[in-house]
Amino acid sequence: MNKIKLFSALAMGTLAMTIAAPQVSAQVGVSGGDIEITEDTTVVLPPSVVDPGTELPDTIFPGGQKPGVTNPGVEIPTGPEYPNVIVPGPAGALALTQYPKSFNFGSHAVDATINFDASIYSFEQEAGSMDFSQYSQGVQVQDGRMNNHDWHLTADLSGFANLAGATITLENTNLQIQNGSAKKGSGFSNDVFEINGTAKSLVAADPKAKGYTSLFWNSASDVKFNVSGQNIRTGAHSGTITWTLNATPEA
Repeated sequence: MNKIKLFSALAMGTLAMTIAAPQVSAQVGVSGGDIEITEDTTVVLPPSVVDPGTELPDTIFPGGQKPGVTNPGVEIPTGPEYPNVIVPGPAGALALTQYPKSFNFGSHAVDATINFDASIYSFEQEAGSMDFSQYSQGVQVQDGRMNNHDWHLTADLSGFANLAGATITLENTNLQIQNGSAKKGSGFSNDVFEINGTAKSLVAADPKAKGYTSLFWNSASDVKFNVSGQNIRTGAHSGTITWTLNATPEA
């Protein structure tokens, strides 16, 4: 009888050991994480358009970055001496931040013999109160978007109904980009941009220009009004240039 009890005790002990050593499988825990990135809606004043030869101090640009066209350390004047319209906008947006205030081509005396001349007459812009010794005239685009990069700016001319075929040309233009790459648009021919009744590309991202991109000229005379002698008529004539910023690549 004692032998039977001993045998039973050993069997239970073996069974207990078998249960205490199971197979252990891997276990995985997952934790979530969240972050939100939004466009900067802070309204900023665009930097002035300056002569590309102007030496800008390193202190203006952290890390020594000197793009050569924007100068955030200089306040833009609001008086008539500054030749561009200034448009503040959100830092994280696509915006046309500057464009010429106006073009004045002066007053010119002619007689009827000019109507027998088919050649093109060009009249230079007059500076008037604008200070071209210190400031440049031009257009400026800001692109602070994170997820989209395409844009191009066009220009077209309307009005001057009594001066058939009139055009305005931009010459000796400079292109400066704060970050990335941009190009003069397809509307240029031999580095001259002609504005007429058809919207033409003036400047475009190529393929990604961030911050401020400026296309500008340093003399009032770089802008010219052109018309055939046969189409010249006396009177006061006015027209309008429309600058259109498109959030699409140049066609």
